[in-house]
Amino acid sequence: MRRGVATALACASLSLSPDFAWADSGTEAALAEKAFLDGRALLKNGRVAEACEKFAESRRYENAAGTLLNLAMCYERLGRTASAWAAYRELLPMAQRAGDEARAAHARERSEALANAWPRLLVRWPASAQSGVEENGAPRLTLLLDGAPIPPSSGPSELPLDPGKHRLELRRGTVREWVTDIEAPARNVVLEVPIRENVHVAHTSPASPVGRTATLAVGATGLAATLAGAIFAVASRLRYDDARRDHCGDGACDAAGLGGIRDAR
Repeated sequence: MRRGVATALACASLSLSPDFAWADSGTEAALAEKAFLDGRALLKNGRVAEACEKFAESRRYENAAGTLLNLAMCYERLGRTASAWAAYRELLPMAQRAGDEARAAHARERSEALANAWPRLLVRWPASAQSGVEENGAPRLTLLLDGAPIPPSSGPSELPLDPGKHRLELRRGTVREWVTDIEAPARNVVLEVPIRENVHVAHTSPASPVGRTATLAVGATGLAATLAGAIFAVASRLRYDDARRDHCGDGACDAAGLGGIRDAR
């Protein structure tokens, strides 16, 4: 009990100061300070999501160690484990360079605790994904994850995800090929997205509206089915494991365990 209280007090003291460099840019530092204080007030009132937005706003003005720490802790409270892990990982060398051993130790401890605690998106690109570019120099294929572009790679790309809803969109140049929404579970699982060469819109000749719509519909439906199948399999396995762990033992299961195993199939 004393250790828990001491840890909570230590975290509170570490997060109180944003450590802005006031001499570098007065206006931006003042805006950063205002957003930081707003975030602290919102956090104190239990409005965690709004507090995270304010800490992120403060960080855009100035990436101070205290702001980054508050943002990491805020993401962790929201269950955004991948974002929290990334923020703690960024904070660690920053605190070390400043000689702030307390914050460095906290960032190391939390990043290690959160490591691999989040779902991941495994993107498998076709072999021809990097063969050629559009006239403007953009990649032929670009995958957007929540609006952020992920350029094609020569091998599989594994990306950390926060648990919850995400939107995936594939573009060839400026043309949308497909778009789908996924729900990432709050577990250490891998969701695979195979990008097939035959799911595309032709640029060489004009297509009829019916043919164009059909191509997009088939591509989007196929991807959604693949993702839905993968997520359903993961969820079923998790339900099965939970039922076995909580309601089974010595080679036998109680009624709740048998029901949980049956529902997972």
